Amino acid sequence: MVTFSIIIPVYNSEKYLERCLTSIKNQTFCDFECLIIDDGSDDDSLNLIKKICKDDPRFFIFHQENHGVSSARNLGLKHTHGKYTVFVDSDDYAEPDFLEIANCENKNYPLILFTKDLNEGIIDSEELIDKLHTLEMAGSPWGKIFQTEVIKKNDISFPTEIDLYEDLAFLLKYLFCIETVCIKNKKVYNYTIRDVSLCHKVTAERYKKQLLYFINFAKITTDIKKQLVLKEICISQYLWIFKNYDFFSLLSFSEFHKQIKNFYNDMSNTLYNIKLQKRFGKLALSLTALPFFIYVLFMKFKIFINSKKRHGV
Repeated sequence: MVTFSIIIPVYNSEKYLERCLTSIKNQTFCDFECLIIDDGSDDDSLNLIKKICKDDPRFFIFHQENHGVSSARNLGLKHTHGKYTVFVDSDDYAEPDFLEIANCENKNYPLILFTKDLNEGIIDSEELIDKLHTLEMAGSPWGKIFQTEVIKKNDISFPTEIDLYEDLAFLLKYLFCIETVCIKNKKVYNYTIRDVSLCHKVTAERYKKQLLYFINFAKITTDIKKQLVLKEICISQYLWIFKNYDFFSLLSFSEFHKQIKNFYNDMSNTLYNIKLQKRFGKLALSLTALPFFIYVLFMKFKIFINSKKRHGV
């Protein structure tokens, strides 16, 4: 058994591939396997992968028709042999000592999270879940060291029916299965920031699919604590929608209004009540009191007024 299994999904990444794969080849800790899944690229990505990884037995190349990043990662998970699983995106790159640091720091922790957003140390998985709302890109799978045994034992995979927040779904499923998380402040992973606004990339239809997924996720979860977490996430996502979509796009979300209202009412009857009020304030309170159409008008008017205030109008 190797120590680390590195999974890299690739789709039309020829611009970044050499930097990414070279950073893995040049790791100072060499006991790893790298599973590269070409997800039906129609540029020169596959040829580049073969060229860069030629004659290196640690690299394994898989090819499939284009089914999305979740499908590609799941294919990688089926072929992991490492004690730990690491995800790397094809347009990112790792520091040379990434795996060496991960290996040295690892005391068989179920999850290591490299971030500067939290104090270094050991925290409960529940505490990390609670902070996912505010931590930048914390839901992404990279910058983390997962135990392969936990993934396989609990049959954890990425949902293929959505292409938005699928990585958050994977992380939550994993966090629900463990008790502690090790936080490390070292910089080991370099994320490529794209200059594209999320609300410009994400259509209302895509957001509806992922919201429905998390609503159903909450409904089928029998553990009350986990269910409350998922309901809170659904409320947070629903409120985000009203801040980022136009009036006519919002009308298509009417089917979710009653369910989200019920989620909020369920949570407000628990110890979550104070936290909900602090996190969502009057926006969520008005959600419970107003019919959908009136709520849409109220939200857009409130956002318009706040915008005017910020600009001194």
